[in-house]
Amino acid sequence: MEPNERKIPDLMYRVAVGALLFLVALLVGISTAHAVEIVPSVGVTKATTDGAETQKIYGLALRGSMMPMLRHETAIGYRSEELYNGDLKVTMVPITGSVWFAPLPVIYAGGGVGIYATSLTYRDVLLIPNTTKTSVGAHLGGGLNIPLAPMIAIDLNTRYVYMEEHATGLSQGKFDPDFWSTSAGIAIKF
Repeated sequence: MEPNERKIPDLMYRVAVGALLFLVALLVGISTAHAVEIVPSVGVTKATTDGAETQKIYGLALRGSMMPMLRHETAIGYRSEELYNGDLKVTMVPITGSVWFAPLPVIYAGGGVGIYATSLTYRDVLLIPNTTKTSVGAHLGGGLNIPLAPMIAIDLNTRYVYMEEHATGLSQGKFDPDFWSTSAGIAIKF
């Protein structure tokens, strides 16, 4: 066997190994490049207070991967509702942090905590001063992240938020700020 014939298999082996390493590096790079997503959403919310009606909730979340089956999320939202026949308007801005367990790429469940800035605005004729309170709450929930394209998915999410009761200036004295929310959004990966 001549020395040139031996070099060709060595060269082919090196090219194959190099191509394999390049492909692995490319795939790792792509998965890392799409590890973060931004999720604008809109949905419905319903307080657990008697007589509360379904209202809209708006949100914006930033999600990332912690490990293969764990995702983290930081989100901000806005919701508003009227209680006690319009005598009290409750406006809430939640800033939350969540950890989602995702056993499959399209389904997740988990929970987290948040800071909830809550404004209580009373009807003018009641002569009760408006108040703003910041409190801590916790939530449990889950959702679906259904891919539409390589970098876009539909995100469906539901959660239940637990908070301590808020005192009011009304004769009812307190109200329970716990609420359900269900939202739909577009997850944009980058």
